[in-house]
Order: sequence, then C-alpha cells, then structure tokens
Amino acid sequence: MNLSQDEINALMEDKGSLLNSDEKPEDNDSQQINESMGASSAPEGVSSEYTLTEYERDTLGEVGNMCMGAVATTMYTLLDRRVSITTPRVSIHTTKEVLLDYSIPFVLVEVQYTSGIEGKNLLLLKESDAALITDLLMGGEGKIEEPVVLNEMHMSAISEIMNQMIGASATALAKLLHIPVNISPPMSDRVEVHADLTETLDHSQVVVKISFDMVIEGLLESQLIQLIPYDFARNLAKKLMDAYGEEENVEENISNMNNLSDNEIQPEELSVPAESEARNPDTMFAQPQSNQQPPVMETEEASYARTEAPLKGHGNLVDVHPMQFNSFDEVKPVNPINKSLDMVYDIPLQVSVELGKTKKDISEILEFGMGTVIVLEKIAGDPVEILANGKLIARGEVVVIDENYGVRITELLNK
Repeated sequence: MNLSQDEINALMEDKGSLLNSDEKPEDNDSQQINESMGASSAPEGVSSEYTLTEYERDTLGEVGNMCMGAVATTMYTLLDRRVSITTPRVSIHTTKEVLLDYSIPFVLVEVQYTSGIEGKNLLLLKESDAALITDLLMGGEGKIEEPVVLNEMHMSAISEIMNQMIGASATALAKLLHIPVNISPPMSDRVEVHADLTETLDHSQVVVKISFDMVIEGLLESQLIQLIPYDFARNLAKKLMDAYGEEENVEENISNMNNLSDNEIQPEELSVPAESEARNPDTMFAQPQSNQQPPVMETEEASYARTEAPLKGHGNLVDVHPMQFNSFDEVKPVNPINKSLDMVYDIPLQVSVELGKTKKDISEILEFGMGTVIVLEKIAGDPVEILANGKLIARGEVVVIDENYGVRITELLNK
C-alpha cells in the first residue's frame, strides 16, 4: 500500500496531537500540587471563580492566628499546661475534599455567629486529641490508652472547653473589628466512619480551610482545622478592609495584636507611663477571654507616685543641719504639705483592676458551678478600671505577660 506525501504529513500531525494530549495530565497534576501548596488559583474540584487574593489569604491567616492566640491562653488556664497554636495555612477546598483527607473518627464543633457578623465556622479535632485534652481537664496526666472511646462525660467536657475557647476567639475578633461579636453555644459532635453529615455539612460547599499546628507542652503535637464558608471568609476580609482603610493598616494592626499575644510584652510596661504616653497608647493589645471572670489582680507593694522620679531610699528623708531659731520679727509662710508628702511616698497602697460588674439574684448565685459563664456589663474591648485603695485613678487594657494577667495604662485620671 502506497501513501502520498500529504497522507504521511496528516498521520504525523495526528501523532503529535496524541503526544500533546498525553502530556496534559502531567501538567494538571503539577498544577494541582502547586494549588495545594497555597497558590491563589482554585484547586481541583473547585470552580475557578472561588479564589482569594494574596491579601485576603494573609488577612484570614492573621485573624485566625490572633483568635487562636486567645484560644491558647484559655486552654492554658483550663489545662494548666503551656499551649501553642501557630502557623496558619490557608487553602480553598470543598467540604468533601477536607473530610476525605481527615482521619475519622474526629470531633466536629459548629460555631454560629449571632451578631456583629453573620455566618458560621467549623473546628475539626482528632478524637485522640480531644480525649487527651478532656483527660487533662478532669485532672488526669494526659495519658490515653488505645483504642480511644469518647463517652458522654468526655463530650460534655470538650463542649465546655470549646465554649471557653470560642468565647475567647470571639472576644479577640470583636476587638479587631471594633464591634460586639456574639456567638451561640458551640455544638460538639463525634463523627464516626460512614456517619451521615448532611444536616451539618454540605459536601459540595466551598470552604476556606485554615490549618494550625497545636502543641501542648510535653504531651501533644497535632493539627487543629478551621473551616469557614467561602462567602463568609470574603465578607470578613472586606469588613477588616473597611475598618482600617488600607491593606497595610489591616496587616499592621493584626500583627501588633499577634505580637502581644505571643508574650512579647516586657514587665517594664506595667509601670505608670508618662502623661504623653498615656494619651497616645499603642494601637491594640491581645485580650484574654471575657466569658469567664478572672480574679481581681492585686499587688501588695504598689504606690501611686505623684512625682516623675520616686525616692530611691529612706536616707533622703533625713535632713541634718545646724540648729536655727525662728525670727520673732518677721514671719515667713511655710508650706508643710510638700514636706508631708515626702513622708508618705513609701506607704503601700492596694492596687486592683476591675474587669466589670454584674448583678445576679441569690437563686442564680446558688446555681453557680464549675464552668459557669458570667456575662459582665461591659462591652468587649472597653478599658478596665484601675483602683488604688478603692478609688479610681486610671484606665487601661488587659494584657498577658508570660503566665500572668497584667494591665497597660492608657488613661490617667487627675482629680
């Protein structure tokens, strides 16, 4: 059989097109790998219209990091163990893709925002991690035996922990957005193999997945997954842009709050600042949760100095000089107040910080128990009051220094 030159050329073109088509799957695989590493385009299985700009990714990651910083502080208070939740990684997936990659069984926590912002997010926690955390909460040493089985007592404990954690996260978010943010009680559920999640999750829904590295000192190194619906995530990023104006301002303010939540505040910052500094405080500071009432902070040896430089020792109070006699001819006015003040500078005063107040009936107080949340008559983000011997002298913002609460003075009251 003889072929013409035109037929031979046609066959060669068909072979070239087949070779090109064979190379396309490799290109698609490479693209999918790049997208799973954080590229801005939508991943496989998600429409190309669902994308996030680099700024939106960074903003959501920083917001998550800030909220998880407050969560870590709450977990430390509850578990008496140092907890670190860091390194947010942001990506876009469908809910089905996330569940396929996550080990089952796990604990699913649903959080619904009721005011300030509208939407919900989900937290995914491994079953073994949840068992370890609840064991620590109930006074154990965090030693878990396989296989792990979560009973009603475990689920009740993890629900209470999540309630405190999400409350702290909502408080931090409210401070960032400058609006009150309220949530409904978180709903916790144990997800088993072949469980029906159609009532909670839409497998086709596009979500923003934020993964965090969670470390409990000496016991656990794991991941905490946060899922935010795509539209809600975009709306949250837009609110931040509207609140701060420019992208640089948003990232700078969030970064400042994260730095303070990472305990970068030095002890010297608790001293009374100069008047000019009090009128121009730093922008924002990490605030512990407001869902539970921390104890009133008191210092036994604190004094409210009225001069710029306090006395260094008692020796300055002694005035030695030759004896002098008063003149009967001319009487000069003497102001004894200044000398009297020198004698009282070293008298200790009781300094306390009042987070807020509320009124409860006796019946409500008798029902108090472990885990009871007391809502104070103070909006999240409002300055706390600083009292000296029961008298209001200043206002400030609550900060966390190492393992202790502290307060940074932002306003001095001169009366």
